[in-house]
Amino acid sequence: MLSRNKVSRNCSRTRITDASVAPFVDPAADLPDCISLDPLTEDSLLANLLSRFKSDHIYTYIGNILLSINPYKPLAQYTEQAIADYKLRTVAISQLPPHVYALADHAWRSLRDFYSDQVIVITGESGSGKTEASKLILQYLGFATGKSKELETVRQQLLLCNPVLEAFGNAKSLHNDNSSRFGKYIELEFDYKGEPVGGLITHYLLEKSRVTVQHPGERNFHIFFQLLAGADVQLLKSLKLQRNTENYLYLRNNHSNPSVWHQSDKDEFFNTKKALESVGFSAEDIVNIFRIVAAVLKLGNLIFTPVSNIDGTEGCSINNDYELEEVATLLMIPAEELRSALLYRTYSVSCSAMDAHGMAVGGGGASATPLTAAHQSPFHIGFHGRQRFECISNVGRAPIEFAKVTLQSINQLDMYQMMDGCHGSDVGFQAALASRAYQDAKDDFVMTDLSAAEATTGRDTLCKALYYRLFTWIINSINERIKVKQHGKRRILGVLDIYGFENLPVNGFEQLIINYCNEKLQHYVTEIVVKEEQEIYMQEGLEWSPILFPDNLAVCDLIEKHNLGLLAIMDEECQRSTNGSDDAFLSRVGQVFQDNIQIEVAWGLLSKNADSTAMNAFRLALNYIQNKKKYRRM
Repeated sequence: MLSRNKVSRNCSRTRITDASVAPFVDPAADLPDCISLDPLTEDSLLANLLSRFKSDHIYTYIGNILLSINPYKPLAQYTEQAIADYKLRTVAISQLPPHVYALADHAWRSLRDFYSDQVIVITGESGSGKTEASKLILQYLGFATGKSKELETVRQQLLLCNPVLEAFGNAKSLHNDNSSRFGKYIELEFDYKGEPVGGLITHYLLEKSRVTVQHPGERNFHIFFQLLAGADVQLLKSLKLQRNTENYLYLRNNHSNPSVWHQSDKDEFFNTKKALESVGFSAEDIVNIFRIVAAVLKLGNLIFTPVSNIDGTEGCSINNDYELEEVATLLMIPAEELRSALLYRTYSVSCSAMDAHGMAVGGGGASATPLTAAHQSPFHIGFHGRQRFECISNVGRAPIEFAKVTLQSINQLDMYQMMDGCHGSDVGFQAALASRAYQDAKDDFVMTDLSAAEATTGRDTLCKALYYRLFTWIINSINERIKVKQHGKRRILGVLDIYGFENLPVNGFEQLIINYCNEKLQHYVTEIVVKEEQEIYMQEGLEWSPILFPDNLAVCDLIEKHNLGLLAIMDEECQRSTNGSDDAFLSRVGQVFQDNIQIEVAWGLLSKNADSTAMNAFRLALNYIQNKKKYRRM
């Protein structure tokens, strides 16, 4: 019972008015649709969700939105009988309990009966169960549709590719032992009868930075641990690997505490290998995939030692040549070509205009900064590399040889899909692009030494690029096997599984893009569910209680606005050939947004390197609807 005399800590009393006291909400109401709550307030909604969660009712409707709460325990709600209850229903979907199967059934029936494309968007924080929900949707669609041999093949391909995607795209995070570190959009194509005839998988924002750096308490991608734990002795020997994770820098979590493999990793390795076989990869393909994974691990072990040149400049040498030799064997390239690619920067003379453009966008020259390199170096790899390939014959052969084992489409990368997760200059990869060209046309190139720090950064960028391209090649190969083989009209049912908002101890460019994506999604939902609906009420003269809602359009504009958004300003700075810098970027941001309450810009001392040279760190704090996120230069 609530007393009207509220006693504060200092024993003073405050009178509570009738208007400030909400009606009592029965916590045992357990309503399947929160729209039925009266009153519908934040307190009543949370009380209803809690009541249902305690009864293992993890699904609840909020109008046409299905809210799912991860129970973190097995529930007997996903049987074939449960699928049949929704597929064979004779009552309205609202008469059945809320379920992810109900959502999948409604989308499928809408596609079949009204012949209209459908999309199911799954979003939420890490560990909320997004990936499991997407698998359950595919499971329902697989069981609910026809049973012909062709359809069964399509279904099996779509369901069996999940273990592969999880092995190469998932990792242990602080809140989730199987966190998806990429976004994926699965398109299922249906014929006029509502039967699946093919599909397409598109991936977004693979967290490439995880290959080389992980936050404390987190692990690298599963496949690294699965391979070390599950491969037999003969395979490990052929891959030049040892089981002990302590032997690999990229698995030590950068905190001297190696992330060990577990028995589950050993079991999952066999599941991953079996899934690769089931979706059509040959034994040779599978071994070659593992060669690339092993090469990434061993590249990370290369140690660069500073060397003083006779002209006073700094160069470097590789301290552990045996690792270089083994990496070259795995990648099937000459060791000396690999050494040259890692230790030297190559400048184009005959293609100076193109090379100058490449350097201007973060190619590792003197004007490149950690900010510009983090944002633009993937663009440089994709765009500038192809420009050189067109300029001189055989220029692009080195990276093709690097990964020709499995990466057949290395020069056909999508530039925008490469923009996530690449921090630091791409000097090593730039050198790799040009090293073969130097041999073919020595008069057209000038080679200079890389410092140990530059070579280390280049090595890391090369590893991230290799892993990304391997991941892309695997998905492209799966797409070849599940693509539509029939002609005729088709409709699409899409399932989007994407990151929720992220706020890590240190947020970088990846988190900015992930949170921007979520802001756009939030804005779209707000427009459709609230704003447009209220506008219809107003046009039709209906009486209703207007709903006040936070509009995040200002945050979206801050990031994406043409010429004056954060991304546009960042692009502008990255394209300056001589004077682009982090200082200039922040100065421009401060000038453009000086009166904008959505953004804060700050400078501070982040750390000191071995030479005691202070490094300034910038911080952008964006005031999102969810909460404030702070971004730093990585």
